[in-house]
Amino acid sequence: MKTPTLHLAILCGAVATVTSTAEFDDLEHCPGSPAYKHAQCAMVVTFPSNSCEEVAEEILSRMTNPSWIDPHNAGEYTIVQDDNNDGEDIATIASSVIRGERITGDQRYTDKFMMNFIPSGGGNSAMVASGTTTGTATSSSCKVMACSQSQVFSILDFSTNYCNMRNLYCSSKDGCVVEKFDISEYEEEYSECKQNEKDKCIVATSGQ
Repeated sequence: MKTPTLHLAILCGAVATVTSTAEFDDLEHCPGSPAYKHAQCAMVVTFPSNSCEEVAEEILSRMTNPSWIDPHNAGEYTIVQDDNNDGEDIATIASSVIRGERITGDQRYTDKFMMNFIPSGGGNSAMVASGTTTGTATSSSCKVMACSQSQVFSILDFSTNYCNMRNLYCSSKDGCVVEKFDISEYEEEYSECKQNEKDKCIVATSGQ
């Protein structure tokens, strides 16, 4: 069962291509892991045709709507508000650091992730909070620094940490179920994300 609790974080950075290396500070932009050796994915994602409010609302909708099923083995997301965003509306949350968790479909493993939204351009920051969203993108753009880390000893994760984040914004063209905004344009620049196979993000239920 999904609950209105969130763990997300996004931070800006230059995004050029899907395969280049981004500058990423793990200590500042990753959630951390108690495991000395752990799999992770750190990347910068640019949304050139969507505002941070739109991206945030789509992510929040997927995480909280009970009818939305994680296409990567039906994992369970939790959105946990902390002291920094408790009680704030989505428009405010979209400019702050939010932390999230995903439990694998077999309930055996928990990954933690962060996303930090950095808006660019001249969009309407009050759009989401006012409830006037229609599913149409604005001219604003958004940059996100995102990081997901396994919480147990691990070396390979078969793209799980990558999919933890990617499945929250992928588009219908990718084969993903969209809630409010079909975000068809985005660029991913990987830092510490050696396993990032998109084909592994949409699989039948089997556990991960």
